Amino acid sequence: MISSMLSGQDSDYSYLLKDSLDDADFEVTHYAATALNAFENEFEDKISQTRNEYLSNQSPQNLVTYITATEEYLDSKLMDIEVEKIIREDYIKLLYKQLEFEPDSKNMYSKILDSYTKLEYDNKLLATLKIYMRLYPKDPDGHLFIMNYLYRNNRLYKLGNYAGHLKKRFDDIPEKLVPYVAFWTKEGGFS
Repeated sequence: MISSMLSGQDSDYSYLLKDSLDDADFEVTHYAATALNAFENEFEDKISQTRNEYLSNQSPQNLVTYITATEEYLDSKLMDIEVEKIIREDYIKLLYKQLEFEPDSKNMYSKILDSYTKLEYDNKLLATLKIYMRLYPKDPDGHLFIMNYLYRNNRLYKLGNYAGHLKKRFDDIPEKLVPYVAFWTKEGGFS
């Protein structure tokens, strides 16, 4: 129950509790710290349980359960940056393991790309993007990952060129890309 409150779209509760740690009222601070600790323990127990189940029976179902538990913990935003890095690196390994069962899973590749982006592992991101774009050349998400990479690395001129390339490449630009292409081409005021 507690983890469902902090997973998914309800993860804003973790920010409220973290902000409450700095409250002037000792009782508020104490409650927030106690609640955060309980939430973290629940997530860690769930990950430990699903990891042990997976290690004892490495079935695809147990792997998916383990991945889901890890995703819920990452989505909760309860851990600090160093812990998140460790968990996210383990999460990527699990996603690659899942790719062995689903070698053409666009969803798994997207999750890997998202994690590499969050970790700012640009070399791994670019290597995975090459595979993704070879498998799904017209998928708008791949192009968004490329545009995000260029933007994060302050390669704005290349980003504008890439947006122009997309405009020429697609007869009908996917709706998801339209605002980005419009902004980063001359139509959007970028020159």
